[in-house]
Parts: sequence; structure tokens; C-alpha cells
Amino acid sequence: MLQLNQDQINTKLNFIDQYIRSNNAAEASKFDANANVTHKNIATLEAELMKDAVIQINRSAVSNRIKDLFGEELAQEYLRQIQDHEIYVHDETSLKPYCASITMYPFLLEGLTQLGGESKAPKHLESFCGSFVNLVFAISAQFAGAIATVEFLTYFDHFARIDYGNNYLQDHPEKIANHLQHVVYALNQPAAARGYQSVFWNISLYDQYYFESMFGEFVFPPTNPKAPLDQQEFIKPEWENIDQLQHFFMEWFNEERKKAVLTFPVVTAAMLTHNGECKVPSSALSNWLKAIVFSVTYRTTPTHWHRAAVCAMRLAIILSLIP
Repeated sequence: MLQLNQDQINTKLNFIDQYIRSNNAAEASKFDANANVTHKNIATLEAELMKDAVIQINRSAVSNRIKDLFGEELAQEYLRQIQDHEIYVHDETSLKPYCASITMYPFLLEGLTQLGGESKAPKHLESFCGSFVNLVFAISAQFAGAIATVEFLTYFDHFARIDYGNNYLQDHPEKIANHLQHVVYALNQPAAARGYQSVFWNISLYDQYYFESMFGEFVFPPTNPKAPLDQQEFIKPEWENIDQLQHFFMEWFNEERKKAVLTFPVVTAAMLTHNGECKVPSSALSNWLKAIVFSVTYRTTPTHWHRAAVCAMRLAIILSLIP
């Protein structure tokens, strides 16, 4: 076990005392004042207590990697530029990777069992929503940044149709709103595994062209997997249903944010362009812009951009040091 000297121990004890007496979590934090932490408690204290040590470990690990790739001189220059505030290194206070976008298809096949959980694959909308919340919490515990689940509404629609039929938004709007409320409010709650922050959660909304480029050949797992292959039923997502659900979600979320501070999900509108213009009509765009959408992604060709991990920050820092 690493032995701290008495001065180091006293420094940590003093930090605990100052943290307890501070007015709020941001004021108490010396290294990582986070806007997503509202209240200070034992969980936030524990998350803050050793961040100075984690910063040094992260900084040393990156410096050693630069040394291996480019030599000692550049590694020392990297450290100097940080210390002299010439560059800023993002998220040195965590050993975890930053952001990730996941495919949820394994969740449809195995539930949470491959993550150490007990829940099997969801069969109905209620079990999908409950297990989905647990899925995002489980994965977010292993990342410092956001988790994007760009298939969320597509899968939600699938289970809604199973339980309530194709016209579920017309026949059961209150039940659908209740299920959305369950997911959104649950994921905006503090999480002990993230230092009493909520998870960071992103979803995407699509225009028809982008949706078809991503899900045009997509099928859900068979409803009768034990049957012979020629008797299995493979269900494809229906764009008309997805489009209606997206608009329902945007309108619901817009109204719900008048009642509570709901930071998440961060919503991205993904649209394809042609000759510099969006392929969707301007009238459809105006409906999107009336809703709460935090970012817009334009693509001239379909891509699987959402599967790429966000890691450009540290790479850019390293490259900027190369003469």
C-alpha cells in the first residue's frame, strides 16, 4: 500500500473540512467544478478527494506515451505548456474514456446479461424502458462523458407497436408519454457511480433520408427465434411511425422542460443535404426548429458517424506540439 506522509494526510483532512463548510459543490471543488453537480454530499466529496492525484497519473501517462512516440524533449514540452497554461487538457480528473456512442442491438438479444446484469432481452415496452435506463447507467459508469443511444426512439417505437398497435400515438398518447417520462426523468437523476452526477445522455432524430440510410436494411430480432428460419418473422422499422414518434417526443419534451430542469437527453437532428441544401422540405425543417434540438448534423452522404468514439481532443494537443 502506498504510504502518505503526515503532511499529505493533513492536506486531505483539511480538504474534507473545507468541502463540508463550503456553500455548494462548485465552490468546494478545487480541480473540477462541474455544472452537473448541484448538491454536495459524501458521494461528491469522495469523487473530489483524490482528483489531484488522478490528474498527475493521467498527465504522466500521456507524457510517457509522447516520449515513446516522439522523444523526451517533446514530452517535457507537453508538461511545460500545461503548467504554463498554454494548452488545456480536457478531463484529466478521470481515468475513464470520455464519450461513446453505442449500438443497442446486443441489448435486444441478450438484455443486460453481458454487462453482468440479470435482466434478459426486453419483450414489451415497459421492460424495454426499465432495462434501457439500467443499460445507460451501467455503461455510463465506465465513461466520463456522454453515452449516445441513437437507436432509442426506433426501438421504443418497436415495442410500442408490439404492445399498443401501429396507431399507439392516437390510441394511447398518455401511456406513451408516461413511458417517456419514466426514461427521461430516471436518467436525469444523480448517479452514485458518477460522483452523484446524472448520466450524460444523447439521442438523435432523423429526417427520412438519413433514417433510411441508417436503418433501411435493419431488422429486429425474430419474434419466434426457435422456429425454422422460413417461419421466423423479422420486423423492420416503419418510417411513418418513427416520424410521428419523433414529433411526439419533441413536443412532449418541449412542454416537459417547462416543468423541470431536464438537461438530458441532448438531442441531435441528423439530416442529409444535396447541393448545399437540406433534402427535407423547409416546412418540415421549421417544425423541427420549433422543438428543443441542441445540435444539428448535416451529411452529404450517409455515414456511421455515431459509432466513432470522441477522442480528438488529446490527439489535437499532441499533434500541436510536433514541430
